[in-house]
Amino acid sequence: MLCSQLAYPTSFFSTTTGWRWVLLQESIGISAMHIQTLKNSKVIIFDRTDFGFSNLSLPHDCTAHSVLYDIASNKIRPPNILANTWCSSGAVDTNGTLIQTGGDEKGERVIRAFIPCDDKSGDWVELSTPLLSRRWYASCQILPDGRIIIVGGRTIYPKNSQIRDNIFLRFLVETKDPQEGKNFYPFLHLLADGNLFIFANNRSILNFPCTGSSILLPLLLNKGTDMPELPEAEVMICGGSKPSSYVKAYIEHGYNGASSTCGRLRETDPKLKCRMELMPTPRVMNDMILLPTGAVIIINGAANGTVGWNDAVNLVLYLPEKIPRMYHPTAALLPDGRILACLSNPHPTYNLTAYTYETDRVWRRFTRHMRTHWTHI
Repeated sequence: MLCSQLAYPTSFFSTTTGWRWVLLQESIGISAMHIQTLKNSKVIIFDRTDFGFSNLSLPHDCTAHSVLYDIASNKIRPPNILANTWCSSGAVDTNGTLIQTGGDEKGERVIRAFIPCDDKSGDWVELSTPLLSRRWYASCQILPDGRIIIVGGRTIYPKNSQIRDNIFLRFLVETKDPQEGKNFYPFLHLLADGNLFIFANNRSILNFPCTGSSILLPLLLNKGTDMPELPEAEVMICGGSKPSSYVKAYIEHGYNGASSTCGRLRETDPKLKCRMELMPTPRVMNDMILLPTGAVIIINGAANGTVGWNDAVNLVLYLPEKIPRMYHPTAALLPDGRILACLSNPHPTYNLTAYTYETDRVWRRFTRHMRTHWTHI
């Protein structure tokens, strides 16, 4: 059943802020592990390929693990994704093509692309050139010259044929969690001066973060000077799990409280001091989106535990329903300023009947008149 105009019951939160959720579809058939808004007002969403059968069929004898969503028509189409994309990473190149790299099993060294098309011909394409090394839980960022760097491993997407080897980054070794030995998905932000900001666990440098999220705040131009200067760049990092949370949840079945802090670091400040702020609630596995007004929305996640299947409890919600927005929830800003939230699969396989948190494949869009500095949902 399509419910494109169905809003949730009025709550204290929606009354006081002006936000409201609108249900777009009861189900899109897959769990939305990865999401990317494309230049043609469509959204590509995809899952890992070895969860089992999804609820969306392809023309041949197989089920889909990727969905292309048309924002204007509220319709979906299932492109065919091949090698496993579990915990892969990607970035959009200068032509608007999504370059997605790595994954699990046979997808560990795959470079795949999705080219936005206005007709129904768009599909996933696997490039003939593989990655130089296996990539799983890496991060990607486009660079000023159009190349895409992959961090969390040691390679650069090979537009430059002279690069024949990986680049060792000791920082990723030094920032591994001492108990869990993990360093997944470093946060990457390209700054106005061409330097790359990298944050992993609890440290950062220029040139499995804390399972929180980060964002590059709006760039502020320096006014009142005769000579143009580079804009001020400030990174904000919010939430995450505390040390030993993974061991506590996975082995002892206990759930540490998540972090409630936000750290703001102005990279153009020569003193490089981190200014700390507090969120209204602790949050792990959260997503952050920069809105057109310059405000930041923090969405999804749980108050206790860490990233992983069945390793977090106590959803951070302002909604009547218990919606499992944990591992892996996603959210994206649409071209018209709305937010598209794709909910999660907190279990090792699709589980549509779990008592506490079932797999949720519902899409919801979130809209309001945007005024605040940041909003927690």
